[in-house]
Amino acid sequence: MTSSAAQLFEPASLAARIAAADTQPGNNELMRFCFGTKPDSNSASRCIIHVPLPRLDDSNTCEIWESSEPVSSGVSGGVQFARTDSWLALHTTTPLMADDDLSIITEDIYTRLIKEALSQGYTDIVRTWNYVPDINLGSADTERYRQFTLGRAIAFDRLGFRDSKLPAGTGIGGDASIPLSITLLVTRKPCRRVENPRQISAYNYPKQYGPRSPSFSRAVLIGNTEKPLLLVSGTASIVGHETMHTGLAEQAGETCANIRTLQDVAAAHLQIDKRMQATGQGTYLRIYLRNDSDTDAALTALQGLIKEAEGYVVLQGDICRDDLLLEIEAVC
Repeated sequence: MTSSAAQLFEPASLAARIAAADTQPGNNELMRFCFGTKPDSNSASRCIIHVPLPRLDDSNTCEIWESSEPVSSGVSGGVQFARTDSWLALHTTTPLMADDDLSIITEDIYTRLIKEALSQGYTDIVRTWNYVPDINLGSADTERYRQFTLGRAIAFDRLGFRDSKLPAGTGIGGDASIPLSITLLVTRKPCRRVENPRQISAYNYPKQYGPRSPSFSRAVLIGNTEKPLLLVSGTASIVGHETMHTGLAEQAGETCANIRTLQDVAAAHLQIDKRMQATGQGTYLRIYLRNDSDTDAALTALQGLIKEAEGYVVLQGDICRDDLLLEIEAVC
C-alpha cells in the first residue's frame, strides 16, 4: 500500500504483555493465551486460548492482550468471543480424526468465523493463529498443512480476502492428540500490510508448495507514529520462497534478519527515521522449535533478539515445512 502515515486506521489502542499465569483478568482484557497447563473450564466466560504445545522455557506465564476499551465476552455455538467497539477476538477448537478431510473442515471453520465477524461490522482480519495436529502428516498435496492451506484459501477467496487483505498468521503443528485450534483477531477498518523485500509474498508462492499458496501477510501494522503496533507473522529461514540453511544457528540468524527487515519496512511506512526495534517495552516473541533438544542452542543463537524483547515463550511444535527447525512470531 502507498497511503501516507496520516491515512492509517487509528483504532483504540491494543497491547500485548507477558504476565504471571495467575494474573487476574481486568475489565479491558480482550484475550489471553495460556501455555503449558490447560486452563480450567470455568474460565470459558472469557476468551482464553490454550496453545496446545509443550513449553520449553521454565516460566509460568501467559500472554495477555488488552484494549483501551471495555470488553464483553462469552461463548456462542462453540466459539469463544471477546469484543470492544474496535476489536473482536474469535477462537474455536475442533477434534480431528485421522481420516478427516482437513481442507473441508478448515474451509467451514474459517467461513463461519469470518461471516460472524462481518455480521458484527468487524471487516479487517489482522491476525490469525492456527495449531494443527500432525501438520506434516502425508506427502505432497495430501500433507495436512497443504490441505489446511487449501481450505483456508477457499474461505478467504469466497469472502473477498485476497493478497493485500490477508492477515498476519501463524501455522504450527502439534501431536496427533491436539485439536485443530483457530483464533482470529479482527478490527473494523483496514490496517496496513507489510511485506518483506527479502521474501516472495506467501500468497504468491509457486505451485510446488501446494494446490493453494499460504493465505497470510508477513506482518500487519496498526496505528500511527504515536503508538504503532506491528504484528509479525510466524517467520522462518526463508529467502525468496526457499528454505535457507540446514543448521539451527544459521536458520536462527536468517529468521532474525527477516524480522528486522519487517521492522525497517514498517518504520519506512510510518515515515520515521529509526527502526521499530524490539527494544524493551511492548515487544514479545513466541519461539517455536521442532526439536526440544535444540532449546539451549536456539536461545544462544537468538540471544540478540531476546535481549531486545520484553518477554518471550519457547514452545515445541512442528513447523509447516519439514526442513525448518524454528519459527518466531512477534508483537512489536
